[in-house]
Amino acid sequence: MKGKLLVLAQFILIFLIIYYGQLNINGVVSLTLLFIGLLIGFLAIINMRFSVNVFPEVRKSQQLVTSGIYKYIRHPMYSAVLLTTASFVVGKFSWLVALLWLILLAVLVVKLSYEEEILVKNFKQYSKYKHATKRLIPFII
Repeated sequence: MKGKLLVLAQFILIFLIIYYGQLNINGVVSLTLLFIGLLIGFLAIINMRFSVNVFPEVRKSQQLVTSGIYKYIRHPMYSAVLLTTASFVVGKFSWLVALLWLILLAVLVVKLSYEEEILVKNFKQYSKYKHATKRLIPFII
């Protein structure tokens, strides 16, 4: 239930950011954030062999992926969402959209923390992987 509520909050916030925000196709920062976000998301999907699950719960057939982009970031899909939506924040700045993005960031941090609790319980090697790899930004955090 917790996972479903977090996913619902995530999608509502993404919708609101896109609805109230604006992508500036002439803005270098906006387009760079969008491009990097989409690239990270694409690489994550490829590395997961298109077995994407938006819910933090582990599926029975799910395997732990630690190669490709997952070698550098434990949660590249979350990074992709944050970067892509950030492109709508900087496209035409508004305090409302910035606040929505900060709330999305908080929701995703709660969601990925919850997901990591589940992953530690389901994959013996996750604890070691967790200590060797950063959460969202390679080599930083």
